[in-house]
Amino acid sequence: MIMHNTQGMIGKQIVFKKRAGKRYVSAPPEVNVNRKPTENQLVAQANFKRSITYAASAVKLAPLRKAYKAVAGRGQSAQNVAFQDAYYGPEVTGIVSQGYTGSIGNVIVVSASDNFKVKEVKVAIHNPANELIEEGQAASNTDGIWYYLATHPNPDVTGCKIKATAVDIPGNEGSLEVVV
Repeated sequence: MIMHNTQGMIGKQIVFKKRAGKRYVSAPPEVNVNRKPTENQLVAQANFKRSITYAASAVKLAPLRKAYKAVAGRGQSAQNVAFQDAYYGPEVTGIVSQGYTGSIGNVIVVSASDNFKVKEVKVAIHNPANELIEEGQAASNTDGIWYYLATHPNPDVTGCKIKATAVDIPGNEGSLEVVV
């Protein structure tokens, strides 16, 4: 009864834990001090450190702190939201290229999302030989849809590649490429 709600390790000798609603007592885990992290673990550790650093600096800036706090849920701080924003990058979820015929003024529609906010979307158009025809910023509306207007003529549309890259406030990028 005394140890009913106890969790954690006591004196590096005994561990109290709860799994699937049941309480267990076990020996402490064995730790291999010679263990080498895998490449994926090193990447995750670096991303975690970068996210912590970003969150700590972001909440020192009043406008960012206010923006992150505005979307924080119950029990979350602005720093928690800033950490998540830095840890998880944006995603380009779709490119609608049916309106692109290679003429100036053709519209390319990009759908992009982020757990906080997509700051910008860049669009690049390459010809079939992978030479850059044009690139630039897309304009947004309020629901995650971005619009890019073609500024250069493209006589050879078939086989062109359109790449959209979304960037969030911490600088993370997410891309999608389609072939016309």
